[in-house]
Amino acid sequence: MINKLINRVKNDLGDNLLSLSGEVLIMVQSGYEKNLLDMALKKLAECVAKELKQKYGFLTINITQGILDIGIKIFAYEKRVADKKFLDDFNESLFTALKKLYEYENLVIRVNIFGSFDTVDKKITYRYINKAEDVRYMVLEETAHTRYYKFLTPKIYVAVICVLALSYCGYLYYLKYISNNV
Repeated sequence: MINKLINRVKNDLGDNLLSLSGEVLIMVQSGYEKNLLDMALKKLAECVAKELKQKYGFLTINITQGILDIGIKIFAYEKRVADKKFLDDFNESLFTALKKLYEYENLVIRVNIFGSFDTVDKKITYRYINKAEDVRYMVLEETAHTRYYKFLTPKIYVAVICVLALSYCGYLYYLKYISNNV
């Protein structure tokens, strides 16, 4: 419980902005019945979604069911993240979560997730894709930020608010105790 609270505060004060959208599409190879998809595949998709949601609580994850496929839709728009290596960590988590699905030979899995990741120094546009069991992300574009971008982080805002609050308290203390004694 305390770890969740600490992670939440760290992410809310994080210097990185994450935007992410896409889906993991799970399909049955042709020739298999729809009943196979309905029964087992939905449970597997829920398992994968639960594992990702547990590790990344700020992501919006939905499961959609098509005619012969199930999609795990993942979305986040300009969410604050404290982890500077989020892209690598998410890649590892996605690979680990999908490893359960690769055990079934009759499933075809497609990963198509894209987005942007703003750090203090640069903005990265990326895309996650897969080939067989290998899940990777590709950096599509990387642009450097201006040097003033570093001053627009939540940590700076919290520090300024604390300094202003302390200054105001000091001013009130001066008015109440020191100016009355003079």
